[in-house]
Amino acid sequence: FGLRAGKLAVAQPKAREAHKLLANPGAAANPFAPRKPVVALVHGTSRQDKEWPLASWVELGQRLNHSGFCVALAHGNATEKATSEQIAAALQDAWVWPTMALDALTDTMARCAGVIGVDSGLSHIAVALGLPHVQIYNFDTAWRTGVQNARQVSVYASPTPDVDAVWQAWDGLDTPVLCH
Repeated sequence: FGLRAGKLAVAQPKAREAHKLLANPGAAANPFAPRKPVVALVHGTSRQDKEWPLASWVELGQRLNHSGFCVALAHGNATEKATSEQIAAALQDAWVWPTMALDALTDTMARCAGVIGVDSGLSHIAVALGLPHVQIYNFDTAWRTGVQNARQVSVYASPTPDVDAVWQAWDGLDTPVLCH
């Protein structure tokens, strides 16, 4: 794809705003500024049968928080935003990203320590960016995602993978200690 983590040129004002939020962790004016590595959770997808249960997202987010990560939640529509807000409300250290155009969202995601998500366009962008990534599948189509390596893995189970399986996959990835 020709994409490199942190090297995307983005001209939109929202992208610059999001970049500032992540670039200056100590900014007192920004209550959402992360003070630790950020893992983006991508729960939104185009089909209901690709979704992962809300309770599973919350439990995964809690494990990430307890392991020293801040959780970021993206959304593409009002329903996804409501889900992001529900997940964030149940966590100690989480924030819902503002609505952004795809280029701004890609630039913001590129600055994360990793991504865990369902089969969606944003998850595929995380792979293209070379981010540590766990992709959650509810049915056996994981073979379509391509090569598995030390930074990207797929987890499949029917009806859905449990949190332990997703956590084990995340824990086994080559993840950085800090965001870049």
